[in-house]
Amino acid sequence: NYGIVGPMKVRDAPKIETANISGTSYIHQITVDEDVESSAYAIEVSDVDNSGMSCLAVMKADSKNKTVLPDANITFTGTAPGTCQMKVKGALNQNSSSAFEVEVWAEDTATDKGVSAKKTFSVVINPVNDAPVIAAIAKQTIAEDSSLSASGTKHTVAVSITDPDQTIACDNNSISYISSKNSIVSNDDGSISFALDGSACKATIVTQPNAFGTTSIILVAKDSAEAEGLVNFALEVT
Repeated sequence: NYGIVGPMKVRDAPKIETANISGTSYIHQITVDEDVESSAYAIEVSDVDNSGMSCLAVMKADSKNKTVLPDANITFTGTAPGTCQMKVKGALNQNSSSAFEVEVWAEDTATDKGVSAKKTFSVVINPVNDAPVIAAIAKQTIAEDSSLSASGTKHTVAVSITDPDQTIACDNNSISYISSKNSIVSNDDGSISFALDGSACKATIVTQPNAFGTTSIILVAKDSAEAEGLVNFALEVT
């Protein structure tokens, strides 16, 4: 006796197509600037066996350069079947002028998780110069005629500068200053100088002879691309 075997149900893999959000062209390469999120890219997702898919649940990504672009920075929104929207954003201060691959796929979350459809494209994250950052400096208070130099009262302040792209020299070529009151700290005679004390950058401030009162000091650090970072603090001479 031979039994009659009916047709077996075979799960079909989801289908995905990658295109710009306008739908005018397929994704081959995404180029975006450092620390900037890309525009949205449309991924059309369909599955004849599963009509209740969520883009967040079914869309997966695998970056081939996770230092520059972690998987968590490839995000999906929308409802499938239909149009999922994908955006990418590099890790903070990370870039790669050489293209690297990213693979995205829609995964069937029903009974057969291994059934999936994949697409691969490349990503370039352009470097963007970051301005120097000077850490905040608290109000400085000194007594008139304390720590006397030949020209006035002398005071030293620690200056912490960070820049992910380059090292800012601790000197008067890379760091400048503005004093709101020439009568306390002159803008004309280099009354603030910068130099390393070991590995720490220090500003040495020389006030005018017999000066007292409060002046606002602005320190400006400039990198090789002329990007500037500044900090403002008060100096009081009592």
